[in-house]
Amino acid sequence: MLPVDQKIVPQAFDRHCWVRQQLERYGAVVGGEALRSLLGFNTLGAFRQARVGGSLGVKVFQLPARRGHFALTEEVCAWLLAQREPVEES
Repeated sequence: MLPVDQKIVPQAFDRHCWVRQQLERYGAVVGGEALRSLLGFNTLGAFRQARVGGSLGVKVFQLPARRGHFALTEEVCAWLLAQREPVEES
């Protein structure tokens, strides 16, 4: 716990650092529970429904001799960062 007189100063968000952290954490390809969580789905059922409905937002694929679906970590990061940008109203 911080002393009462010490304040936490938020740092600016560094996109490149965040992407690098995700690549170090997950590697080039992310799948399974990590992919579901990274995309913000609380349940496997919600992830599956979005995948079947084509609304995941990122391309997912299967790998030979492996179970489940996978995505490129950099593509997931790019999509998440794009969602963070404010939407301009016309």
